[in-house]
Amino acid sequence: MGKAQRRKQTRVKRPSRTVLTNRVIGKWTLIVSVLTLISAVLIYYLAYEGPDLRCVCNPGPLRTATHLIDNQGNCLYYITLHKTLKNLSLKKGFLNDVQFSPVTTDTYAQFKLMSIDRTPIAWNEERNVEIKFGITFNKCTDIPEGSKFKMLLYYYDNMGHQIDRDVDDEPFPNDFEIESQPS
Repeated sequence: MGKAQRRKQTRVKRPSRTVLTNRVIGKWTLIVSVLTLISAVLIYYLAYEGPDLRCVCNPGPLRTATHLIDNQGNCLYYITLHKTLKNLSLKKGFLNDVQFSPVTTDTYAQFKLMSIDRTPIAWNEERNVEIKFGITFNKCTDIPEGSKFKMLLYYYDNMGHQIDRDVDDEPFPNDFEIESQPS
């Protein structure tokens, strides 16, 4: 054996260095970019997105107190309405406001929202929300017995967004009807 061959056999082999090629750099850049984008969307959704309250369309029980007549001859109706809401978002939310819009224009009515159950609704939870309001009609004698007063109810969550869809993403009916009672 020659001198050169002995040196080759006794030489300690150094570990081979990994060389970063353009292909490896490109793959890692792509992976880091995708992870950054996913985390940014997730942080935005958790920080800024509000609740997604939907109506479970079941005709909830409606309790109407017998109407009262005040000193000026106005009819007062006190109504308790139950709506079942479901939250499809990760953030908690609640029913914050109800707006009234009369459809029947032959009688003048004043609406007063008395109370709303503002218990927070968690993710994927269904809750029966109780809404109490009063309606005052001017001059009971002007309202014929058995006539119907129609109005629209608009529901808003704690972020100010209108709740106008049901769980199946279809618009749900928000009309409401009161039949006058004999005085």
